[in-house]
Amino acid sequence: MTVLCTGDQARVVDVAPAPGYRLKDDNAGPIKEIQVVLLSADNKSEIKARCDDGTLLPKIRESRQ
Repeated sequence: MTVLCTGDQARVVDVAPAPGYRLKDDNAGPIKEIQVVLLSADNKSEIKARCDDGTLLPKIRESRQ
Protein backbone atom coordinates (compact mmCIF):
# COMPACT_ATOMS: atom_id res chain seq x y z
CA MET A 1 0.00 0.00 0.00
CA THR A 2 1.26 3.46 -0.85
CA VAL A 3 0.02 6.50 1.08
CA LEU A 4 0.83 10.10 0.17
CA CYS A 5 0.90 12.86 2.79
CA THR A 6 0.16 16.46 1.94
CA GLY A 7 0.32 18.47 5.16
CA ASP A 8 -2.20 16.81 7.48
CA GLN A 9 -4.11 15.03 4.68
CA ALA A 10 -3.51 11.37 3.79
CA ARG A 11 -4.41 9.72 0.48
CA VAL A 12 -4.10 6.10 -0.63
CA VAL A 13 -2.27 6.05 -3.96
CA ASP A 14 -2.07 2.27 -4.47
CA VAL A 15 -3.17 -0.97 -2.79
CA ALA A 16 -1.63 -4.26 -3.97
CA PRO A 17 -2.76 -7.07 -1.64
CA ALA A 18 -0.43 -10.01 -1.11
CA PRO A 19 -1.48 -13.33 -2.70
CA GLY A 20 -4.48 -14.75 -0.83
CA TYR A 21 -5.67 -11.34 0.38
CA ARG A 22 -8.44 -9.18 -1.01
CA LEU A 23 -9.42 -5.58 -0.42
CA LYS A 24 -12.57 -5.48 1.71
CA ASP A 25 -12.93 -1.80 2.42
CA ASP A 26 -11.09 1.45 2.03
CA ASN A 27 -11.42 5.13 2.76
CA ALA A 28 -8.84 6.43 0.33
CA GLY A 29 -9.03 10.15 1.10
CA PRO A 30 -7.65 12.72 0.92
CA ILE A 31 -8.77 12.80 4.55
CA LYS A 32 -7.31 13.18 8.06
CA GLU A 33 -7.07 9.38 8.54
CA ILE A 34 -7.26 6.72 5.83
CA GLN A 35 -8.38 3.17 6.54
CA VAL A 36 -7.86 0.02 4.46
CA VAL A 37 -9.09 -3.46 5.40
CA LEU A 38 -7.57 -6.55 3.77
CA LEU A 39 -8.95 -10.06 4.26
CA SER A 40 -7.58 -13.55 3.70
CA ALA A 41 -9.19 -16.88 4.57
CA ASP A 42 -7.70 -16.71 8.11
CA ASN A 43 -6.60 -13.14 8.72
CA LYS A 44 -7.88 -9.56 8.80
CA SER A 45 -5.47 -6.64 8.40
CA GLU A 46 -6.70 -3.17 9.32
CA ILE A 47 -4.39 -0.37 8.25
CA LYS A 48 -4.98 3.18 9.37
CA ALA A 49 -2.71 6.10 8.67
CA ARG A 50 -2.73 9.80 9.28
CA CYS A 51 -0.30 12.55 8.48
CA ASP A 52 1.27 15.08 10.81
CA ASP A 53 2.83 17.96 8.91
CA GLY A 54 3.74 15.66 6.00
CA THR A 55 4.94 12.74 8.16
CA LEU A 56 3.09 9.43 7.82
CA LEU A 57 1.88 7.89 11.12
CA PRO A 58 0.61 4.34 10.38
CA LYS A 59 -1.24 1.89 12.65
CA ILE A 60 -1.62 -1.75 11.66
CA ARG A 61 -3.83 -4.28 13.43
CA GLU A 62 -3.81 -7.97 12.59
CA SER A 63 -6.49 -10.39 13.79
CA ARG A 64 -7.55 -13.96 13.13
CA GLN A 65 -10.94 -14.55 11.52
